[in-house]
Amino acid sequence: MIEPARQGVISAIQPITRQVIEQIEQPSIVANARTALLVAQVNYPRKSQANEDPQKNPATYLKMAKNYKDYLLQQGKAERIVIFDFLKGTFTEFKKGGAKDGQTLQPKRDALLAKNYRYNINGILKLKVSPAEKLVNSRLYYSGAHELAKQLTSSEDGDISKADYDKWPGGKENSMSVSDLYEIAATQPAASLCEVHFIGHAIADGPVIVNTPNYKRKQFDKDARRDDFTDSELVHVFGGQNLAKFQAAFTNDAFLVVWGCEASRYPQLLILQAKAKGRVLLTKKEEQYRAKLDAALGKEREELRALMSNLYAMHLARAAGKPVYAAPPGTGSVHEGEKNTDTSGAVFNPVVMHVELSQHKGQLRFYKEMGVDFIDKGAFKPTNSVAVDYQGLGRGYAIYKP
Repeated sequence: MIEPARQGVISAIQPITRQVIEQIEQPSIVANARTALLVAQVNYPRKSQANEDPQKNPATYLKMAKNYKDYLLQQGKAERIVIFDFLKGTFTEFKKGGAKDGQTLQPKRDALLAKNYRYNINGILKLKVSPAEKLVNSRLYYSGAHELAKQLTSSEDGDISKADYDKWPGGKENSMSVSDLYEIAATQPAASLCEVHFIGHAIADGPVIVNTPNYKRKQFDKDARRDDFTDSELVHVFGGQNLAKFQAAFTNDAFLVVWGCEASRYPQLLILQAKAKGRVLLTKKEEQYRAKLDAALGKEREELRALMSNLYAMHLARAAGKPVYAAPPGTGSVHEGEKNTDTSGAVFNPVVMHVELSQHKGQLRFYKEMGVDFIDKGAFKPTNSVAVDYQGLGRGYAIYKP
C-alpha cells in the first residue's frame, strides 16, 4: 500500500504526466506510424565518471541519439522518432519529411538543476566539497535537494542531512524521469513502437540516466532499475492488464537497446576461472570474490547465465516481450567518433557506441561458445572487414530474449 504522502505526490504529478503523454502519443503521420523512442542520457563516463558535472558534457549522448535518428529516417526503418533529452527536459519529435531540427513537443519538463547534484559526505548532502573528497565520493542527482535545502537552511546551496532528505515527501520538481519513458511507450498505438534506445552509461541494475540514488520512490529516482517492473508506483504501466497494453504497443519486429556498459569484475573472473579450470589468481581487492568463485568452480557457465538472467536488460525483455540488445556481463562500451581504447578496427554506422571489442574479445567469444547470440545485422554489423576473431559479434551486444 502506498503511503498517503507518497500517494499525494503521485496524484499531483499524474495530470502533468498525462498532458505530456497525450502530446507525445499522437503520431502526426498515420495512426500506426512506426515510432522509435531514443533516450539521450546525461551521465558521462569519463575517467572521473559521476564525480564530473554531467552538465559540462551535455551534447555527447544527444549527438549519438541524433546520429541514430538520422540513420532510422534515411533507412526508412521508422517514420517518427522522439528523442528524450534528459538534461534539458525536452521531448523532440522528428518525422519522415519533417523539419530537420524536429519539433519540441509541449509541455516540456524542467531542465535538470545543477544544485541537485550533490556529494554524500558521511550522511551530509553537500553541493561543494574539497578536491580530496571529490576523488572518493560520487556526485549524484538528489531530486529537489535544492528545494529542501532552502526550506531548512534558507539557501538552495545549503548542506542537508541525508536523513532529512530520506523522510522528506519532496519530489515536486518536474524534470524528466524514466517513468515518463515507460508511460509514453505504454500509451503508443498498438503495433507502432519499433525501437527503444537507452544511450549512455549503464550498470547491471540499468541505464544510469541522470545518476540518481537508488530510491524506491520514483519521483526521487529518475534512473532505470531492475525492480521498476515490480514497483508498486509503476503498476499502472507494468501491472495486470496494463502490461498487456505495454506489450501490444510494440511491432512484431521491435527491439530495445541498452548501449552502456556492464563492466562488473566478478563475471570477468568467472570466465578466467572457467578457462583456467582452477583457482584464478586474485588481487587483494578481488579476494572478496574468492568464496563465490570457489562455489561456482566447475559451473561457471550456469553462474554467468544466472547473472545474465538478472540484468536490467533481461527484466526489460520480459516486460516488453521483445528482445533487448545489451552488453554481456563483464564487458564495457566505448564511444565512437572520439578517442577510445578499442583496437579492433571495426567501423559502424551510425556513430554511437560499441562494446570494447579488442579488450573483451576473449570474453565475447566465450559467451558465443556458451550459446549466447549476438546482434550482427543492420546498424549493429560492421561496415568494414574486421579480423575473424570479431566476426559474428557485431557491436558486441548480446541478445536478451524474453
